[in-house]
Amino acid sequence: MNVVAQQAYAVYNNETLTFYYDNLKNSRPGIAYNLNTGSSDPGWYSDDNCIYLRHVVFMPSFANARPTSTYRWFSGKSILESITGIAYLDTREVTNMAYHKSRGGVNFIMTPPRLFEDSL
Repeated sequence: MNVVAQQAYAVYNNETLTFYYDNLKNSRPGIAYNLNTGSSDPGWYSDDNCIYLRHVVFMPSFANARPTSTYRWFSGKSILESITGIAYLDTREVTNMAYHKSRGGVNFIMTPPRLFEDSL
């Protein structure tokens, strides 16, 4: 049996970017992206398929991910309307948060646990 290791990634589908940490990347519908590191742009930042990004969802599995950069994750996404599950974004190991927010009016839809507060 071939076991695939868990990984952190995001999938864009139907105007939504969803963050996961699991081993199901190849089976998810949509366009899958690896997370960026340092000051490199995330794949969805310059992908024309993502210009209509309206929603971001962090799945509960993402609470186990340890991203090291949120650089430009939502930069320039002026029609971004909501971010759901941001409590599942653990930022304790993030070293670069430059340009990570959108220009639009984003509604943060909180879901417990509030892991991100531990890193503030």
